[in-house]
Amino acid sequence: MKELAAQTRQPAARRLAPLPATFARTRESLRALACYVLAPARLAAAGRIELTSTGDGFGTPPLPGGGRLVVRGATLAMEPGPPAVPITTVRAAAGHTGVELSPDPGVGRDLPPFTPDAELLVDEASSAALGAWYALAQEVLDGLRAEDTRLAEPHLWPEHFDLAVATDTGTVGGANLGFSPGDRHSPDPYVYAAPFDTEGLEGDYWNAPFGATLGYEGLLAATDPAAAATGFLREGLARLGRAPGTAHAVSSGTDGFGRVHAAPRLNRRDGLEGPAGHGRGAP
Repeated sequence: MKELAAQTRQPAARRLAPLPATFARTRESLRALACYVLAPARLAAAGRIELTSTGDGFGTPPLPGGGRLVVRGATLAMEPGPPAVPITTVRAAAGHTGVELSPDPGVGRDLPPFTPDAELLVDEASSAALGAWYALAQEVLDGLRAEDTRLAEPHLWPEHFDLAVATDTGTVGGANLGFSPGDRHSPDPYVYAAPFDTEGLEGDYWNAPFGATLGYEGLLAATDPAAAATGFLREGLARLGRAPGTAHAVSSGTDGFGRVHAAPRLNRRDGLEGPAGHGRGAP
């Protein structure tokens, strides 16, 4: 069983590589695409806004009418459907997908600038690095959820562009566990454990105003990034009184978009930067 687990983690270890110099620029361009095109497309079709990792990129889950929107590299496609088209502007992508553009697309408040005719600067290598980050996130969070099926399902949230899960820790009202692709807290991706209540947190583990982070460079240096990220999040849960397999259920309340509300959250936009609500402070 241990050998099988190691085999399933090995691809994630191969996926992480040094980030291209254009990573942040590409990330922000794709975040705009997610907020103004992909998530609104799913909202119109299914009443939900969550996106998902595709293993080599990101996109919508399958839509009610069939097919899904997918970003791979510097292209956008409806699968199954016609060939992928190059990503150029938000307006062009909206026209290709039939999405009605709006500066308030209904996917959150901390949105990127609404500049639908601005060029989206996306390059293949940086987009691939982002896809690899989300693939690692999905693998780790799915693995934790397999140990404790009472954890909420991980989702990629367009507003903050992190792949995350909310959970009830049993002692501090809950926590967000997730993988940020970078923001004002850190220009590079990082893993985070962010309790809703940060009062009384002690020890070197809690190294950020909103909780704890494990940076991309630390994972890049790890022999097995998935194991390193899993261990980091397990430690956070244990410190918060919630190790996998010993916890009670996640609160089941959701908002109209299906986002989990496990407990009231501190808005990290109010004085702190980092994970907030279902995700984190905007880049």
